[in-house]
Amino acid sequence: MDPAARVRDLLVPFLMGVHDFGVTGHGAHDVVEVVSLEMTPVKAWHVLTVELHERHYVPGSGDWGPRGEHWRVRLECRGSDYRELFRDHPAWEEVRAAANALYIQLMEWWQTKPPGGGRMADRLPSGNADASSA
Repeated sequence: MDPAARVRDLLVPFLMGVHDFGVTGHGAHDVVEVVSLEMTPVKAWHVLTVELHERHYVPGSGDWGPRGEHWRVRLECRGSDYRELFRDHPAWEEVRAAANALYIQLMEWWQTKPPGGGRMADRLPSGNADASSA
């Protein structure tokens, strides 16, 4: 198996799905739904491309709002946090540490994203697909 695909598969359980990035106005939570991951080699490092949708959720209501903003975000995987991921059999702790570092990169980008996404991201057409459950 291609090393980039193997690493993507190791990260899926940690990064795919719904992530709560905090409370927004009116008690709704700013939630991001990660719908795909793709790992690509770039020079001496890799880039993890994350496709996500913005969601809103009011705790206790059981109500997920429709999908909102749709983004493709590029997260750099370079340095000591990621080196072990590309070994044949990385330790679970190394995979978890790398996933945590990527989660933090994603959350920081989301909370400070410039209009249009900046150099790290591209805004995609929303589509507003029905998202009655997550």
